[in-house]
Amino acid sequence: GVFSDGTFSLSGGINASGQVVGEADTQGTSRAFLWDAQGGLRTLGLLGVNSSANSINAREQVVGRFESPLGERAFLWDAINGMQDIDTLTTPGQNSGAFDVNNFGQVVGEIDLGGFNRGFLWEPGPGMMLLQNLIDPSDPLFGTFSIDHVHRLLQRTCASVQVIAQHIMQHSERMHPHQG
Repeated sequence: GVFSDGTFSLSGGINASGQVVGEADTQGTSRAFLWDAQGGLRTLGLLGVNSSANSINAREQVVGRFESPLGERAFLWDAINGMQDIDTLTTPGQNSGAFDVNNFGQVVGEIDLGGFNRGFLWEPGPGMMLLQNLIDPSDPLFGTFSIDHVHRLLQRTCASVQVIAQHIMQHSERMHPHQG
């Protein structure tokens, strides 16, 4: 669907409950949206000029990116807190975007640090951290696109997946011992 004054929508992700997130135009801007059978198409709010959503988990947490005067920034949205800027690492002119969120609320994405892109992990509490800091510097980690519910990451690298997955799992087990 589209908003009443819009002409397009693009889906970004869907969860097991059939809720869809993405981007649709309204009032001359692109807005991140959530669609479900009960509520229909609704905007997730706006922190900047434009926004788009890429993923939704079973807890109805949504991630994506928004445009601000500082550049593109990663966001996390939920029904209680609304759209929150989770980027704590970039400076003006650098960009970030969140690509996926698992059911633990761990967010992964990509951050531009002055002309080169790196993968990041964001978690409640510790916040945003570069995954590059967890691996051998000779094995560059260019981006992180997906995280599943057993803490495995899908990213553009070769030898580092196991090291990062172990760190994520160990950290998450400390934060969420009852969830495994």
